[in-house]
Amino acid sequence: MSTDTALPRDAELDLCTLWRELAADPKAPNWFELTEHGELVFVPQPTPKHQLAASRLLGQVHDQLGDAVVPSIAVLTKTDGVRVPDLVWISKDRVEEAVAQDPMQLVPPLVVEVLSESDRWSVLAHKVRAYLETGCEKWRLFSWMARLLTTGPTGCIRSPCSGSGCPTRVTLSRVKSAEQTPAAAAAGRVVM
Repeated sequence: MSTDTALPRDAELDLCTLWRELAADPKAPNWFELTEHGELVFVPQPTPKHQLAASRLLGQVHDQLGDAVVPSIAVLTKTDGVRVPDLVWISKDRVEEAVAQDPMQLVPPLVVEVLSESDRWSVLAHKVRAYLETGCEKWRLFSWMARLLTTGPTGCIRSPCSGSGCPTRVTLSRVKSAEQTPAAAAAGRVVM
């Protein structure tokens, strides 16, 4: 599908219905995504290294931004079907709305993906573009060693950094918000 073409609303609803049916089907695979055409994409189960990186990142995002950091939640994108990023961050005022949806139709402000050894850059670039076209404000891509590979406000993915230049602790940039409180700013937290 063209990157400038959004799914019609009825197609979004059909994908949501299909997602819920597959998720409830005991014969369906445990790890999958859906293309914008409703085709099943088999996703390998994350390796222990991948899960360790994701859990470390979950802790860092929560420590720095607070609110809700949700792992492996299905997100309906406007151009690429239903995708399952490793982590999403959601502000506390939107958590109940977000987790009540399956797949989540609310746009998460921050999406985090961990690059597994089996992932291809082209596939991740496609997913990142879909998150951004859906309205995601920021994304981060990490190696399975929880090292920052690339980050940005656009769908452009650069090649991974290497060596000692890759930080092992990530400092998330602040986002300007009318809801930013002095207490949150003093604590280094961002309220989106």
